[in-house]
Amino acid sequence: LDDGRGQNFDGVSFHAYDGYGGSYGTYGNIYWKSFWNATGPSLIAKSNYLRGLMFSYGVYGKYLMSTETALICDPCTNDPEFEATKANYLADSYASAVAYGLTSNIWFDILGSWGRNNGLVDNTNLQGLPALDAYEHASVQLEGASLVRVITEFEGIYGYEFKTPNQL
Repeated sequence: LDDGRGQNFDGVSFHAYDGYGGSYGTYGNIYWKSFWNATGPSLIAKSNYLRGLMFSYGVYGKYLMSTETALICDPCTNDPEFEATKANYLADSYASAVAYGLTSNIWFDILGSWGRNNGLVDNTNLQGLPALDAYEHASVQLEGASLVRVITEFEGIYGYEFKTPNQL
């Protein structure tokens, strides 16, 4: 960007991970000052940062892709609170990706082979985890969705209102 070549690329890929906070529903990324109870998933802070950076260099109209997203925990093996939080986080991150206009939001990875308990299936028996159900549900609910508004009128709560093609 410093040398004025901001028009020589189409988009930006980034990774957005958050860590499990240790109890149901809690997560965050201290490096991006992103937390479940204040800002939502780190992909919001990262996409805002990247857009702001490009704007400061006069670069507009570039797409953003979160090419690795997950809630991670080490160790959290067989922790039902973590699995439930991961499922909620997955739906939250996908809704946030649509709300903030990301071109993609790719969960990393289905098996959790990275060793951070981030999988959608149990890699010992290939049975779906709650996050897989959340993924399937979010993909159906968010297909073709467009943001109507960010819901901010309730203290300590954020959310989104979407319109989908099959809504009247």
